[in-house]
Order: sequence, then C-alpha cells, then structure tokens
Amino acid sequence: MASKLDTNAFIEFILSAHGGLARWSKVRHMEVTLTLSGLLLDLKGHPGHFTTTILIDVITPRATIQGLSRISPDDRWIYTPSKCWVERSDGKILSFLDNPRESFAGMTRESKLSHLQLCYFVGYAMWNYLVFPWVLARPEFGVTELAAHEEMGEKWRVLEVTWPEAVPAHNRVQQFYFGEEDGLLRRFDYFADVFQSAASHYVLDHREFGGVVVPTLRRVVRRNTETGMVGWFGRSSFLLDYLEVRVLDE
Repeated sequence: MASKLDTNAFIEFILSAHGGLARWSKVRHMEVTLTLSGLLLDLKGHPGHFTTTILIDVITPRATIQGLSRISPDDRWIYTPSKCWVERSDGKILSFLDNPRESFAGMTRESKLSHLQLCYFVGYAMWNYLVFPWVLARPEFGVTELAAHEEMGEKWRVLEVTWPEAVPAHNRVQQFYFGEEDGLLRRFDYFADVFQSAASHYVLDHREFGGVVVPTLRRVVRRNTETGMVGWFGRSSFLLDYLEVRVLDE
C-alpha cells in the first residue's frame, strides 16, 4: 500500500500516477487553452472571463500567452523571469517590462495590475502548475514530508517543497497534498508574494493527455494564515477551467 512507502518511494508513486517520469522526459512543451476568472482578477482591474491559450517550455521558465487582451486577442504576451513583453502576430514588440518581479514591490491584494504585470503573474503561475509534480525529480527542488492531513473523507500525504531562487513562484516554500492511495495532487497552499495573500489551491478532474495526467479544473480560495481555515464557500479567488491540453514532445 502507498501508505507504507517512505518519502522517496512516495514521490516515485506520485510521478507514476501522473504518467511516469519516462513519459515526461520526452515532453518539451505543453499548451493549454483555458478560461480564467475570479475575484482577484476583478480586484486587479481585469474583470470577467478570459479565454487564453498558453504555451510553456517545460525545461526553462518561459510562456507565450494569447488572449490576455480583449482589445487585441491575437497579440502574444511573453513571460520570462527577467522580462515580459507583448508582440504583434508579425513579431513587432509593442511594449515590455524588465525585471517584472520588482514592479510588484509595495503592492497589496487590492492593487491594480498592468497587462504586463498580469502577463508575469499568469506566466510564472501557469509554468509552475504545468510542470508540477515533475519538478519533484529535479535536485534543485527541496522536498520534506510533513504530517498527513485528512480532508473530504480522505487521507492526504503532505510534501513541503522549496523552490530554487532562479525559478519564480508564488513563494519559495509551498505545501502539496496528495491522495494517499492514488498519488494524485489534491491541493496546495502558498502565500502569493506578489499579491500579499495566502491561498489554498484545489485541483480536480484529472484527465490523461498524451500519456500525462493533468488536473483540468483548478479553484483558488483564500486561507487564513492564523487559523488555517479555508474559504471554501466564499467566491473563488481564481477559477481555471482547462478546455484543451496538448502535450508536445521534442
């Protein structure tokens, strides 16, 4: 039984449950078309629903996003850790933002975002979502197992993962909850430094695409850092519904 596995063996079990490391090692890009909505988009000055297509490089943090602007839906928004920019379909750069993480200094949960700041947030967040749990096999990511957790009538094993400085993330240390019996990701907790807000992020409706298992529905809700209580019945901070997923090999 998976409950008897030590941490390293459980990580192998997790990777196998999501398609296996041998399959993932052949993947170079992932492309997802999704709808994106939620309270935080409203607070940040980008209300309503977005339908976007996001292409990521699974090795290096980089994302190309289309549909981030309703005015010019064909524009391409490019995320990298050091620079974000928007370009037309012919490749002409329209505007850019150097050192985008620094532009969030002093912001609060209610601060408005420019489109380029939104590009940075969506880009780094989606990159991390799509390469997880595969980064557990990378030596630069630290992993410690915490006490097990019970929720929704299930027992979940909890891994605390530390991100390397070179990879932008919500914050450096996050907690991930996996089904003890099936190894699938259920939830993860973090403090979004760029928004100064704590969240619990639930993942649902796992499906297989090209041999890789991907959760196709994501719901982010507020979390009280003092009590640990999760705002499950409040409005979603973010809701991500994957419409199409493509797994692209080298």
